[in-house]
Amino acid sequence: MGLSEYRRKRDFAKTPEPEPSKAPGSDVRLFTVQKHSATSLHYDLRLRVGDVLKSWAVPKGPSFDPREKRLAIEVEDHPIDYAEFEGVIPEDQYGGGTVMLWDRGRWLPEGDAAKGLKDGMLKFRLEGERLKGRWMLVRTKRGDKHPQWLLVKERDSEASAGVHAETFATSVASGRTMDEIAAGAKPRAAARDAKEGPKASALKGARAGPMPSRIKPQLASPADVAPEGDDWFHEVKFDGYRLLIFRRGDSVKIQSRNGLDWTAKLPDLAAAVGERLRVDAVIDGEAVVLDTRGISNFQALQNAIHSRRAKSIVFFAFDLPWCDGQDLMKSPLEQRRALLSELIGSRQEGRLRFSEHIAGNGPEAFDRVCQGGLEGIVSKRRGSVYSQTRTPAWVKVKCFNQQEFVVGGFSEPEGAREQFGAMLLGYYDDDGSLRFAGKVGTGFSAETLKKLGTKLRGLATARPPFVNPPTGADARGVTWVRPELVAQVQFRDWTTEGVVRHTSFRGLREDLDPTTVVRQPSRTAEAETPAPKKPRVVKKTPAPAPPPSAALPRLTSPDRIAFPDRGGGYSLTKRQVAEYYEAVAPRMLPHVADRPLAILRCPDGEGGNCFFQKHPAKGMPTAVEGVEVPTDDGKSERHLVIRDAAGLLGLVQMNALEFHPWGAKAGTVETPDRLVFDLDPGPGVMWRQTVEGAVMVRDALAQLKLRGFARLSGGKGIHIVVPVKGDHTWEQAKAFSRAVAETLVKMAPRRFVATAGVHSREGRIFIDYLRNARGATAIAPYSTRARPGAPVALPVAWDELAGLESASAFSTAAVVRRLASGSPDPWEAMPSAAGTLPRRGR
Repeated sequence: MGLSEYRRKRDFAKTPEPEPSKAPGSDVRLFTVQKHSATSLHYDLRLRVGDVLKSWAVPKGPSFDPREKRLAIEVEDHPIDYAEFEGVIPEDQYGGGTVMLWDRGRWLPEGDAAKGLKDGMLKFRLEGERLKGRWMLVRTKRGDKHPQWLLVKERDSEASAGVHAETFATSVASGRTMDEIAAGAKPRAAARDAKEGPKASALKGARAGPMPSRIKPQLASPADVAPEGDDWFHEVKFDGYRLLIFRRGDSVKIQSRNGLDWTAKLPDLAAAVGERLRVDAVIDGEAVVLDTRGISNFQALQNAIHSRRAKSIVFFAFDLPWCDGQDLMKSPLEQRRALLSELIGSRQEGRLRFSEHIAGNGPEAFDRVCQGGLEGIVSKRRGSVYSQTRTPAWVKVKCFNQQEFVVGGFSEPEGAREQFGAMLLGYYDDDGSLRFAGKVGTGFSAETLKKLGTKLRGLATARPPFVNPPTGADARGVTWVRPELVAQVQFRDWTTEGVVRHTSFRGLREDLDPTTVVRQPSRTAEAETPAPKKPRVVKKTPAPAPPPSAALPRLTSPDRIAFPDRGGGYSLTKRQVAEYYEAVAPRMLPHVADRPLAILRCPDGEGGNCFFQKHPAKGMPTAVEGVEVPTDDGKSERHLVIRDAAGLLGLVQMNALEFHPWGAKAGTVETPDRLVFDLDPGPGVMWRQTVEGAVMVRDALAQLKLRGFARLSGGKGIHIVVPVKGDHTWEQAKAFSRAVAETLVKMAPRRFVATAGVHSREGRIFIDYLRNARGATAIAPYSTRARPGAPVALPVAWDELAGLESASAFSTAAVVRRLASGSPDPWEAMPSAAGTLPRRGR
């Protein structure tokens, strides 16, 4: 095409755009993308072919998602010098408006570029600061004067669903925004190093909010097989310390997995992160020391920390839960990681590095990692939110057996060995007893032996800490120690006697509480089936109380069927019920914790004998508490109450299948802060009619300046839950809700009824306002229902109702998938939406 058309359209006495000149001699196939706000906002892709930049206008900009095809309109060739242009074109000139250098780098054609352009199929790789990996331009049959192409990202490790051009808001050359370029602002210093491109506020689900003082890291669920499919990212599993780094202004704080402040342990790392980052952020990742092969070595990491040689420690960052005034926990994984990559760069050098991933091909990625001598992989689902708990959205698959053990003793050294011969290992069983599990006598350096020997002798005790201590020759020359140290041990397999074989010491785990150490699933087929790794309360330990995240109760009879298959092909064991509640706890607990509670216990599972219980009983887990509630006779009685996930799972241990909280907090039981309107459809009422009725109730409440939130009952009806300010009594709340119900009956007598009689409910919806009486309860959000198929009482958005089939549309599995996909919380605004009851309702 040449540059004649480019020259014809421009007056170079007025425009700052470069005038065509002799192209600089270079074989570099440079490319650039310029964001251009002219008649309409678009992005210009330019590829150097020969002595010109072949150019396409991309109205919506490039997408990192292979499923999205972006229109690219071929325009006139541009001179090579245009690749560096950024500025403002006068309005009276062609293309008048602001131009930003949005990306730049090198492009590599796959095959003959000239032939690809002629044939209408150009495949190439981009090595830019933002655009990377394989792309293609495909010419369509549309467009005569200006041929129309499609710009498509191919499926590779750089593909990322949900990441688009608008995610990145600054120039790669100057660090400026479009507005700053238009205003003539000076370029920001070190823009390329700062990587300030994307704005955190542009991420889907981002919410403005202060930096949290503490974040619990999201944990991966163990798995035997790497997940397949394109919806998974696969990262190397590091052998190091999981840390969260909080950068605020000139201050950097390092938090351990259990919430301890490790800044003083790693001052050099804190300083390095502070120098590298140019924005306030919370970064999740792992601190490691790499050996000569580039593989993380846990014992070398410990030696580096204790010897103050911390400059060898590298921090691999893999997530970004908070950044620049924005809570990103509800943003999709791929968008958080794209922003993180921009912030710290993709160069694998320095103290702060980005943890790369492979998209799709999980089993193949796992095989490659294992062949390389690495520990395993962590697979993360695209679109998933950041949850401060263990979820199925992240899974870890190990190449070999490795787990933590509690040290309960040591044997005397033999021969030239110094300090000790081997350490005796154990784990806590379901009864909370420390069980002997073998020895480890290899993997120690001379320096490690000396340090461990000192620690062990300081913990010596007369009595064995194990419930089944070794005897005979295995106990000869053994010194018992208090169970306060946790060792990371690699081993081949378990024997049928429950002892590990072919062990090797990897390091001490100073970030773990010994009381949380249990036997983990093994990757070997010959070993007996181990107990699941479940946190629980330990009976015998001198260690300090574990943090809440580690204090979950043990689970007995985990394989007992809680929800039998009733013909629908869906059943749940007690363990699966517990895993469900562990997954939903972050969303469920704000509506259940610290409230008097009634539970439906089903020791024989759904369909067996079930009974309600509202008072604490002997033998309940310690995390299940009681609160005194006054009675009518001037006395009081204790009601169940839980405070956290440990309490929730403690009730699951007691075979609770349903949770029914009060509409008031335990500390203010006489002043309700929640009202519930339970819409119970009678015989002959269609689901569509129930939805319409719920909307009518919502609108009636809105006229009273009260906001109603929708919840599927898990049965037939819909609950409208109304947050209210706690400045009224139960009698006033009941009178108000009754008045609302009766008003609706008068408005639509053929649709509603406010009495529970069977005959009066035919074809109508019963508005049950009696849930708002003192002592009454309503099903909790996210609670299972003791009904076939394990339906869930689920909060939903109002615009979802019409598209559902029934009030029992969601099983536990469907709810977990919903949360893992990043679905927003429909009740997120409830805490700030509390209204005041009208005076006539008081």
